[in-house]
Amino acid sequence: RVTFDHWRIFEKDGKWWAMRSGAITAGSPQSLLLPLVCAVTVDGLAEQLSLQEWLRRMPAAELEAVWREGLAAVAPR
Repeated sequence: RVTFDHWRIFEKDGKWWAMRSGAITAGSPQSLLLPLVCAVTVDGLAEQLSLQEWLRRMPAAELEAVWREGLAAVAPR
């Protein structure tokens, strides 16, 4: 919770959830930036949140490349 302090993190029905403000955007690179993520374990949730933060910090061109081509578009070669 300290690391991802702008997310509201909670456990419900045996799953871990994280929610933040923001609208869901469909059909664009911004659709990769989710306002709600879920995982079965707290470690899984941390992975989801780390990915979301990594995507959020990407320059617009890189985010678009990931949206079009997947994570391989920005993977080191």
